[in-house]
Amino acid sequence: MKIKIPIERKKGNRLARTETVQVRFDPRMRYSLELASRLQRRSVSSFVECAADAYLASVVVDVDPAFSSRSTSELSLKQLVDQLWDVDEIVRFVRLAQIAPKLLTYEEELIWRFIASTACFWIRGEDGEPSINIKLVRLLWSELLAFANNGSFDFQELTDKTEVITQAIAADVSDQKLQTFYKAWLDLWTTDETSNS
Repeated sequence: MKIKIPIERKKGNRLARTETVQVRFDPRMRYSLELASRLQRRSVSSFVECAADAYLASVVVDVDPAFSSRSTSELSLKQLVDQLWDVDEIVRFVRLAQIAPKLLTYEEELIWRFIASTACFWIRGEDGEPSINIKLVRLLWSELLAFANNGSFDFQELTDKTEVITQAIAADVSDQKLQTFYKAWLDLWTTDETSNS
């Protein structure tokens, strides 16, 4: 059974409002959903979306009040999603790690532990408080994911890579030049590793 869940996702020049998610139900549950949707004069996908929305509003999650915009230690899952949501998955990840770190996967925990313990990922915000250097996280995101997914997180190797790129970011070059620099530098790194092995 396919269910449409509304999210914002760009498709060409248009902004698609839904994404299709395939979900399996046993015949009894499928029949139950059909009856429930008839009762509310909805489609099955609309009913499931409504039920999910109600669930999100009813479940309470522990959060860090220092990062929560509501300055509270508990939020409904719906309120949490409102605080976390951004079209950029890296922004969502950083917000989740700060606001509700218990919801991180093991791989995300590895990435966050590295970011949190590596000085060059932290910059001073306009208010003087330390904040995450999103630009650096975005640039290294595929590297961070690869290290975490391999199961062998080489902190020293990643730290070496990170510190070189931080200098380029500090020079305030454009994102395009930064990407070009990083790709060229990564090629050099890979070539050097190959020659040493």
